[in-house]
Amino acid sequence: MVWAGTMTIPQSSTHLLRVRSLLEIHGIYAITALLVLRLLTSCTAVPANNGDGSGTQNPSSDSSTDNQAGQTTTPGSAPSPRGGAPAVWMPSAQKMVLFGGMAPITGDTHEYDPTLGQWRQIVSDSAAPLPAPRCHHTFVAIPGTDAGLLFGGFSFTGRFNDVWRYDADADSWSQLTATGDMPQRRCLHGAAFIESRNQMLTYGGISGGGILSSDFFEDTHLFDLDTGEWTRLDITGPGKLEGPVVFYAAADDAVYLWGGKQVDRYATGLWRFDVDQQTWSPVGSSGDLPLGREDPTWFWDESRGILTIFSGRNDDTPRILFDDAYELDLASAAWTSIEVDPKPDPRWRASMVMDSTADQGFMFGGWIDFGGNQAFNDLWTYDPAQRAWTELAPQG
Repeated sequence: MVWAGTMTIPQSSTHLLRVRSLLEIHGIYAITALLVLRLLTSCTAVPANNGDGSGTQNPSSDSSTDNQAGQTTTPGSAPSPRGGAPAVWMPSAQKMVLFGGMAPITGDTHEYDPTLGQWRQIVSDSAAPLPAPRCHHTFVAIPGTDAGLLFGGFSFTGRFNDVWRYDADADSWSQLTATGDMPQRRCLHGAAFIESRNQMLTYGGISGGGILSSDFFEDTHLFDLDTGEWTRLDITGPGKLEGPVVFYAAADDAVYLWGGKQVDRYATGLWRFDVDQQTWSPVGSSGDLPLGREDPTWFWDESRGILTIFSGRNDDTPRILFDDAYELDLASAAWTSIEVDPKPDPRWRASMVMDSTADQGFMFGGWIDFGGNQAFNDLWTYDPAQRAWTELAPQG
């Protein structure tokens, strides 16, 4: 296959994906329908799945009972190929930690140590509860600690709205007791941790298959880590979205949001959440404006005030996996298209973290196809100052 900036899927496959999505949304799995899908699948090379999942049952908020051990790996071996597995960077331990993901949906925890150049699966040796297997959750670092907060996500039995804390010092998970105006169960939302308030902000996401407008959320919630209380803000935001880029800019003490899928189109606007005023406002941007997309690989470089995005998905006709890269100078709100060579293959919903101390990002895996059935398990590091990708080979 020749890459020419985009990846396209035949129109017949688009029909297949829509048929499957609609069947899943309404719970229709009649034998005749399955035979039709099987026949269509035999005629196309694209998996019949929209990558968002469409289960209609809801798991319990206490989701630890659904946990599975996950596939065991030996030290040095990379996790299995997957997408939809968010990761966090542990600054003191100097490690990347990721949880879950899809193809198939899993509930394993892995860490990568760049000093050793080695992966390690974290296997609990106690009876303590663990998060249920899932994908499309959020996992954000708690600044100043080697810990992260996990919220929500998708499994084939429904969505989640539980909150878990992972502590790298003890290699342990603990479910947090949450009170207040809790968000509805969801996946594919955005989240960022507001360091100045010790709060996690969540925005948007979906509850259904991501086809109908009613599937999408446009709400803003704050989770207070000190009290365990959720607060829903009665404010107008960027609109109904799944898969946006969301990050906290410490120097500005604000949360920024860009892109994402907005029901039947792709958003391109930049938005700012004012922590003090607790309001969203659009930010006018200029320069080489990227086309709309969801779930790109992205790195926020706090020291330079630069956001870099790479690849991502747009399922308008023709469907596209972008093979491009852009930088946003946050101070001027100006976008610049950049050329990087060599670079990873196009993908979406990869795992990514930023090591602010070393000023480098790490990216693992991500989906190759549009259905979420084919994924990478390669590992790359990105130097934003040099605009340089390097593929890493974990050592055994």
